[in-house]
Amino acid sequence: MRRVVSAATLKGRMPPGSNPLIFLSAGEASGEHYAAALLEAIRHRLPQAQFFGLGGARMAALGFRPVVRAEDVAHMGITEVVRHAPFIYRQFHSLKRAIRSERPALAVLIDFPDVNLRLAEQLHRHGIPVVYFVSPQLWAWEKRRIRRVQRFVDRMLVIFPFEEPFYRERGVAAEFVGHPLADLAPPGVTREAFARQHGLDASKPWVALLPGSREREVHLNLPTMLEAATTFGDAYQYMVPVAPTLKKKFLAAAIAAQPGGIQPALVEDGRAALYQARASVVASGTATVEAALLG
Repeated sequence: MRRVVSAATLKGRMPPGSNPLIFLSAGEASGEHYAAALLEAIRHRLPQAQFFGLGGARMAALGFRPVVRAEDVAHMGITEVVRHAPFIYRQFHSLKRAIRSERPALAVLIDFPDVNLRLAEQLHRHGIPVVYFVSPQLWAWEKRRIRRVQRFVDRMLVIFPFEEPFYRERGVAAEFVGHPLADLAPPGVTREAFARQHGLDASKPWVALLPGSREREVHLNLPTMLEAATTFGDAYQYMVPVAPTLKKKFLAAAIAAQPGGIQPALVEDGRAALYQARASVVASGTATVEAALLG
C-alpha cells in the first residue's frame, strides 16, 4: 500500500504533521479490505489524518467514521437495486450531504463503480481532488463510462499493468501501483488450528464454496454449488466463508433453504479457507485472484 499512498501524492497536498480529513468510499468486501489497508498506510505517514465516508466494519475498527455502512449498500443485479432503490437513494444523499458539509481535503474511491463514479462527480463539483483506486473494468464493459473518469477523476491508480496505457491513451492520469493482494503473506493458521476454530473434520479433504460477497450473488450461485456438492455425498467437508458484507444468519438461512442436506461450515477467513482447501468453487471476482495467488 505504500506505492498507492505515494502515487496519490498525499505529501504534496498534506504535509506531515497536518490533520487532514479524507473521504473514503468502499462498498464491497474486497474494496473494504483494500480500504482498511490503505487507511493504515496513510495514517503511518499522516498520523493525525481523519477518515469518513462509505465503509465497513474493518475500516471502522481502525477509526474510520462511517456515514453509510458498506454492508447496507452491497446489492447486485437490477432487480435487487430496484427493490432497494428508496433506501439506496437516501444513503447516497447522506454521502452527498456529508461531502458538502465537511469538505474533505482528498477523496479516495475504491472500485464499486455504480456508486463511486457518481460520488466522483459530486466531489469534483466541490473542488475536492479525487483519487480512484482499483479501476472499474471499463476496458471490458461500458467504455462510455470513461467520460466520467475523464471529467471527474484526478488520478487513477490501477492494479493491472495493461490498465495504465488504457487510461493514459484516453487522457486520464493513471499509474500502475501493483495488486494489493500480491503483498500479502499466506495465512499463518495451521490446518489443525483451522479445524478446531471452525469444527471441521480434519480427516476429510476440504472444499471451499465462495458464492460471492453480495446477497444477490449468494442467491444466484450458492444453490448450484450446493447441488454439485450433493453428488459427492459425505466424502468431503465443505465450508463457506462469510464475507464482511454478509451476515452469518443470512448465509445459514440460504444454506438451510436448499435440498440435499449438505451443511457446510461457515468460516470467517476467506483467504485461510482458500489456502487450506483441497479445492474451491469460486464466483467471479477478487476471490479468483486470491485463489490464484494462494496456489
